[in-house]
Amino acid sequence: MSSKSSMFGTEESMTSSDMTSETTDMSIPLVPQKMELDQDLTLENDSVLQEIEMRMAETAELGIENDVAIHFTGMYLGETGAMQAIFIIVNRMDMAMTNIDITISFSTVNGDVILDKSKYSLTEDSFGVLEPDTAMPIYLDIPPENEEAFFSTSNMEDLIYTIDEFDFDER
Repeated sequence: MSSKSSMFGTEESMTSSDMTSETTDMSIPLVPQKMELDQDLTLENDSVLQEIEMRMAETAELGIENDVAIHFTGMYLGETGAMQAIFIIVNRMDMAMTNIDITISFSTVNGDVILDKSKYSLTEDSFGVLEPDTAMPIYLDIPPENEEAFFSTSNMEDLIYTIDEFDFDER
């Protein structure tokens, strides 16, 4: 993982449309990946993890009750030709998950494709275990040919992302 990070406009944060005043008091903690912990990266000493956690705190509600969801943080790592979009994956189910195989689509509202049913494996060896009521960062490689689409908008509300497939081992 590159130590270089950047993000879209500083005023941006993870948002969900139609926010209501019915927010829960339940706080979802950010848990670093096993790979990050193995490199001694923690919420206390890693600026990327700290920024992700800060953006999470600004979001009224994370995840979907009794489900798994992803949220784009508006941040990325790397440089041209080797970009990674930083998402969080939020587990609001009552089971721990590992060896997650996830397929994600990511595009602009104008139809510019960033990820088209891209498959990612979050193995226990590198990712770790996604415990109930926690969030973990995931770093998704952006194909170089789609970087222009990725940077074509600075408004996070103009980005659409979905989980197309989701398989895991219950832990």
